[in-house]
Amino acid sequence: DEFMDINETEEVYEKLDDEPERYLSIPTESSREAYQDMVAFTESLEAENLKEKLWIALNGRGAFRRFKDVLLSHPEKREEWFKFQDERLEKHVMEWLEENEVELV
Repeated sequence: DEFMDINETEEVYEKLDDEPERYLSIPTESSREAYQDMVAFTESLEAENLKEKLWIALNGRGAFRRFKDVLLSHPEKREEWFKFQDERLEKHVMEWLEENEVELV
């Protein structure tokens, strides 16, 4: 079963209460970081037409939705975006682990 039952959840919270210094809160990616990733991806592109469309999409409110909408009409670049995003996320995770002296096992 993928989910914890109520008893397991209570056990986790008890452990957190008993030894809070033993645990770290894993940060979520901020919208600022996600936006910076979209900018970095756009800067990495060679196709000027697509690059221009993405710059326009990134301007103003609703940038995330517009960025994704532009990539929907470019399936190969959309796949590149997913790969780029995964690599950036992995890099951020590895940096966080190192900063917090957590060994990946």
